[in-house]
Amino acid sequence: MTDKRTYLFVGARYYVLKRMKELKLNIANILVKENSFAHNWCLQNNIECQIFNKKSELLNQIKEQTFDILVSEGCPYILPVSDLKKDNQIFVNIHPGLLPEIRGASPVNASILFDKPQGVTCHIMDDGIDTGTAISRVMICEKPIIPIDLLYRLSFMAEADAFELAYQRDFKTIQSTSSDSIYYTRHEEDRIIDMNKPFEEIQRQVKAFALANQYAYFTLNNTNYYVKDIEFFKIDFLDNYNLKEKDIAQVIGDNILIKEKHGYTYWHLVSAEGLKASI
Repeated sequence: MTDKRTYLFVGARYYVLKRMKELKLNIANILVKENSFAHNWCLQNNIECQIFNKKSELLNQIKEQTFDILVSEGCPYILPVSDLKKDNQIFVNIHPGLLPEIRGASPVNASILFDKPQGVTCHIMDDGIDTGTAISRVMICEKPIIPIDLLYRLSFMAEADAFELAYQRDFKTIQSTSSDSIYYTRHEEDRIIDMNKPFEEIQRQVKAFALANQYAYFTLNNTNYYVKDIEFFKIDFLDNYNLKEKDIAQVIGDNILIKEKHGYTYWHLVSAEGLKASI
């Protein structure tokens, strides 16, 4: 049976929009954040779209549209759904995290930081932040051992699958699978490394922000040192050198080796300039 409903796409990413095109849905209009991935994709593919730069501008654009289903992917603003929604309209959002387990603007970071499964959810939108009932969920991995740049990409790919699954289900909601919920949006202080915390906690923190514009960091001699990765080793040979805990044993290029209580941590930095080795 032909789907005669009209769709309004709103967002900053293009994976769902591309899938909607492949499904040959009747898209009434495409509203995209200027200079976003979605905007650039539309330009590259000669797809007509309407851009926005402010929340008020987007809200006015939505109010001017005639549609049955609004689809949000990467929209940078919280929409006042109860003020926008008309009778019989459906508003759905594709969230790059598993709901209701991980809410907020940074679910991919959160899955690594809190050692939670990573996946994607298509859900009904309400006035809350990721609080609407789930329609579909796509699991990516039970343990977030994948590097965060790859995890981001896989999550965005899975957004298209989550939308298509929701579409196949005619946007009917499903039963929640968990009562536990983490709300997480990254902040500057989340990236600051406390060298006294356990290695496993520091490692999760480093891996959760291992992107060029997000690196976790520590401060030494009034200089911030940004960390790309960290490893732990046992090196019995170096125990003969009587290093103190937290001494920098070696500086090799932009990598440093630090003495710990029960071994050594090897830090891969963006730049180790200014750091000196103890041996």
